[in-house]
Amino acid sequence: MRGIPHTLVLISGLATLLLGCSSPGLPRVRSTYWNGLTDEVRREPETLPRGLFPDDLVALLAELGPEGLPSMARNGIPDRERLRLVLYKRLIDFGNDAMPALSRGLSHADFRVRRNVCLYLHAAPWFYPEVKHRGINIYLALPALVLALEDSDATVRAWAADTIGSFGTGASVAIPSLIRLLEDKDEGPRNNACNALRSMAPVAKEALPALRRALSDPMPNVRGLARAAIKEIEKASTVTYFFCDGSCVRVN
Repeated sequence: MRGIPHTLVLISGLATLLLGCSSPGLPRVRSTYWNGLTDEVRREPETLPRGLFPDDLVALLAELGPEGLPSMARNGIPDRERLRLVLYKRLIDFGNDAMPALSRGLSHADFRVRRNVCLYLHAAPWFYPEVKHRGINIYLALPALVLALEDSDATVRAWAADTIGSFGTGASVAIPSLIRLLEDKDEGPRNNACNALRSMAPVAKEALPALRRALSDPMPNVRGLARAAIKEIEKASTVTYFFCDGSCVRVN
């Protein structure tokens, strides 16, 4: 992702968000007959009907609840996590044609959908090799993720920052928004803004003044994460020149 021009990606992502699926044979919106999960499907997620559109599947992410990924279950896999597995795999089956629906999901009226879209975009590439094998470009959701940094829900803002951070330097277009997030009223978004900027250290020098101000944050976690981000950015922006006599000079 590092070699992709930021302007091109931003324009491409916005076009994808506005125009919908890239394949003309696939629908842009959710099916009109689908009204939600039955009790049977909640008990047996594998019976989820085939033929659902990406927007249907994105809306159903709300059924996973507002929490993050659970810790290891003690007695098998709970029904909710079986449903997660089914929904994630169905979305992956759509490949890049699910990306417009996921981008739209980041502005869904239900905060649970918005949270779970952030979680999917962050977790799916790590836990599902099919994402890479199918050439799914999660990066297409970057424009919508940047907008989600201003979401009314603090967890959405925090998780959007976390997901953007997973893109590394390829998401440098988000740096100005992450800098603003350092002044968020909630601690979670401020923490994750620090982490995201740290992940972009080679291209995040412009964030140093804001990160230095964050060293006076009232919350110790924010101060510690800001300090770590500053260290990484300064390290990445320092060039060391070595001379024949064995001496060296470091230049910022």
